[in-house]
Amino acid sequence: MIRINLLPVRAARRKESIRIQFTIAGLVIAFFLLIILGVFLKINSDIGFVEDEIIDVKKEQKVVDARIGDLKNIKDLIKKVEDKLGTIHKLDLQRSGPVKFFAKLEAALPENAWIQSISENKNIVKIVGYALDNDVVSKFYAGLQKFKSLGLVELKETRNIVKYKRNVQQFVITIEAPKPPVAKKPKKGKKRKK
Repeated sequence: MIRINLLPVRAARRKESIRIQFTIAGLVIAFFLLIILGVFLKINSDIGFVEDEIIDVKKEQKVVDARIGDLKNIKDLIKKVEDKLGTIHKLDLQRSGPVKFFAKLEAALPENAWIQSISENKNIVKIVGYALDNDVVSKFYAGLQKFKSLGLVELKETRNIVKYKRNVQQFVITIEAPKPPVAKKPKKGKKRKK
């Protein structure tokens, strides 16, 4: 019988099998290392991108903070302007009151009548004047009563006197003025929705 020694072939096959296994294991390990390296580089890239976004957001936040500061200044300016407009409105009401009163007084004053004095005590205006006769006084009184905004008009007295060598009627008329209107603040502009 012939004997063939197969041990070297088996040993060679084992060595070849072990080498293939090590090669496959090495390739698998290299593949995993490449994947890990890729993931690491991707995470580093994302971290850099996020850090850049954080820097951009901080810059934008500074700009927004500056705008908010400007808006606060604008709101303060608007409040100051509204206060000034309210003051102007109050002054305008106070200014136009006497002007309107004297315009109505002039419109009601007939010919042949003149006013000697006008005095005011609280909300009562006293008018002392002269007219040629009682008809002129009654025209003046009726003319004042037409203006309801003046208030309560009363003829207190009328008497015949001699003035400048002529008989004239001296009259005293009182007007109880209504209380002045309360100054209203000007309307604010519509607020914008945020």
